[in-house]
Amino acid sequence: PPPFTASMQRTLAAAVVLLGVVGVGASPWGRWPFGGSDIACPGSDATPHASCSLDVTFEASCSAVQGEIEARMSGTDGWTDPKSTPGIYTITSSTSTSTEGMRQTGDGKYTDKFEFTYSSGSDGSSCAVTACSESQVQSIYDYDTNFCNTWNLYCGTDDGCVVVNTDLSGLYQLDYSYCPFHDDTQCTR
Repeated sequence: PPPFTASMQRTLAAAVVLLGVVGVGASPWGRWPFGGSDIACPGSDATPHASCSLDVTFEASCSAVQGEIEARMSGTDGWTDPKSTPGIYTITSSTSTSTEGMRQTGDGKYTDKFEFTYSSGSDGSSCAVTACSESQVQSIYDYDTNFCNTWNLYCGTDDGCVVVNTDLSGLYQLDYSYCPFHDDTQCTR
């Protein structure tokens, strides 16, 4: 999809502020209430706040996908956040069907929380993943940060990313359920 124009960003920002004023923008249910999938989100006390919800389908097993995501979060083999001001990822919870975590900016000023849920295809060779990242401070436009919080954990060498265990290049398809700002070129700058 084409990037948002400045006019579109201002319109979206106004809509989010309006929704926050009427009590919907913060999504107290932990899920974005409009269209797209019903993706579980970690929640945020900030009103309004930026977020990004994604559905990602991988042609790889869930154990391989989850293993790569968690290896990067743990800094395995020296992996670091590719942002120009690298943040620090932390796993806060992990089960066989989900990973919860957070990313704190390198300067320690901001923290975003995120969640991945994994569902294996019937033959075990594919994996449906839902991902949601939410800012924990008041925000509207996040310069694609919530998208990058999750994308940087599974992008492959074809995307210009460093891989720890499993190169998922060309093995995933994205559906931007509710992710208005999703420019992957922002994820490595």
